[in-house]
Amino acid sequence: MVTLAGCVQADTGENSNTDVSAYLPEQNLTLWTMPLDQYMVTKAQSQRESYATALLTQECLDEQGFVNQVPSMSFVDDPDDLGIRDVFTPEIVSEFGYHSPGVMREENADWQAYASRPMSDGEAVAVDGCVRDVLDAGLVRYENQVLNFATGLAQSAFSGSLQAPEVKETATAWRECMAPRGVEDLPEDPSGMPSESLSSRFGLAATPDAGQTLTVTQEEIDLASFDAKCRQSSGYEQARYRAEWSRQVTLLAENLTALEDAKSQIADIDRSLSEVIASHAPAA
Repeated sequence: MVTLAGCVQADTGENSNTDVSAYLPEQNLTLWTMPLDQYMVTKAQSQRESYATALLTQECLDEQGFVNQVPSMSFVDDPDDLGIRDVFTPEIVSEFGYHSPGVMREENADWQAYASRPMSDGEAVAVDGCVRDVLDAGLVRYENQVLNFATGLAQSAFSGSLQAPEVKETATAWRECMAPRGVEDLPEDPSGMPSESLSSRFGLAATPDAGQTLTVTQEEIDLASFDAKCRQSSGYEQARYRAEWSRQVTLLAENLTALEDAKSQIADIDRSLSEVIASHAPAA
C-alpha cells in the first residue's frame, strides 16, 4: 500500500470558515482515496438497490405468469473498483489492462444472466408495469440528487486538478515517456487514455452494433503497464493526487452540512433496502 502521509500536506479548510480535518480519510495514492468518497453511493449500496427492486418486481411478475428465480447476489465494495473510478496501478493493469476490473471479474454471474435475460414483448411490458407498481408501493431508492451531489463535486475537483500547473508539467513528462510506444493519437493528459484508436483496438469502444469485449490481449496489458509506469516515473500520479485532494478538501469545507445530510440519507436508504432484501430474498 502506498500512502502519501508525510509527503502531501492536506488542505484542511484553512481558507474557509470550516475546519474539516476531522472528516478527512487517510491519504492513499494506490487506492486514490479522496475526501468525498465517503459521501458517494458505493458499489455495494447500488447493487442492493438493484437486488431489492428485482426481488419485488419478480414477485409481481410471478403473479402474471412470468416466473423466474432471482439469483442470490453478493454485495462487496471492491477497493480496486469503487464505481467512482478504476484504480490504475501496475499490479491492476498487469491483469486487466485498460479494462474495468469490475466488468471483467465474474462475480454475481448468475445475477448478470438474470438481469440481461431475453424477454418477450409481453414480459418487457409487464416488467415496466411492475417496476412502477413497486415504486408506487413505497420502495425507497436513490434519487438523482443524492447520487449526483458528491459525484458532481468530485468531478469538479478532477477537472480543476488537470489545469494545475504542476499537473500539466508532469503530463508533458508523461507524454515524453510514452513517445516510444508510438500511439498515434496520444492525448495531452493520461486522463484521456485509452485514446480513441486504442479503445477501438482493444475492444473498449462500445458501438451500436457491439458492446465492450471481455478479452484482454497481451498487447493491451503491455501498453497499459508501460503507461502506468510512465504515470509514476513522470510524477503525474503524485501531482494529480495532491491537486485533486486539495480541491476536494475545499469543496468538502464549503459543502459540509449538505454532504453530511446526503450521507445520512444514503445510510437510511441502504438500511431500508437491506430490510427489503432480508424479507424477500429466497432462503439460502
